[in-house]
Amino acid sequence: MFRINDVFYLNDQRYRILVDLTDELVWIAIEDDKAFPSIIAKRELREAINAEILKRADDPFKSLNFIVIDDGATDKIIRDENYELIKPIITEPEFYLPKVRSAYINKILLEKKTTKQTLYRLLRRYWQRGQMPNALIPDYKNSGGKGKKRIANEVKLGRPRIYSLGIGTSVDELVEKLFRIAIDRHYLKEDKGTVAYTHHRFQDMYKAYFPEIEESEIPTKSQLIHFLKREYSQIEKIQKRSTEINYNKDIRPLSGTANLHVLGPGSRYEIDATIADIYLVSDSDRKDIVGRPIV
Repeated sequence: MFRINDVFYLNDQRYRILVDLTDELVWIAIEDDKAFPSIIAKRELREAINAEILKRADDPFKSLNFIVIDDGATDKIIRDENYELIKPIITEPEFYLPKVRSAYINKILLEKKTTKQTLYRLLRRYWQRGQMPNALIPDYKNSGGKGKKRIANEVKLGRPRIYSLGIGTSVDELVEKLFRIAIDRHYLKEDKGTVAYTHHRFQDMYKAYFPEIEESEIPTKSQLIHFLKREYSQIEKIQKRSTEINYNKDIRPLSGTANLHVLGPGSRYEIDATIADIYLVSDSDRKDIVGRPIV
């Protein structure tokens, strides 16, 4: 009924389950920047469900499962350094106990060049965002206005061109509309069309509206990519560019474990089959190949 990393609404606050303690659970408030893991009885949660004050909620950080960072990238280096810094605490089975957690923090402060505020910030981020290394990726979205739509007046937004010809065109409502049509029609498909192909199709539509437009004044592929990142989440792009079968089989995040609902040894059996890398021949004629056996 209650699974690790499940998110619930209670009193207008979202909570994530961190640990299952048989009759109790450890959870943490997701949106509280001063929250710590706390223990709550499963009985209380069942009563809250029956009273219709506890409800399941969508995980606001589920897209972190799909982020893949290239080796050597700054984000990956920072993420891995953050993980190693708090690893002694998050791998401690009783991390939810204040005395245990405090002892580890004091030890890290003596061995590493860091602060208590930094450790608490990283720990909360790790627990609140799904207990995965990607939860520790730097929050660049909170600086520089990334992801926010800017309104252009008469001057085109962005860095002025240095090497390319022309001034460029701002992304107005018409351009956004054509961007969205091209992306939905050619990029977010199971055949996985490329961004370059999608931009070519956008160019065809844009030229139909403005047949006299100079090539250098057509909205660029970079502007299309910026729009794609701003308006479409990573999980939405992955889902629409994959078949439903492949997504559910190979891509979607797993919400449980293999021993979920297992009562004890021998209560569940699993079998598998594979085609052996040999060929069987007929008893009556050894030149007659029957086929490969299934083990």
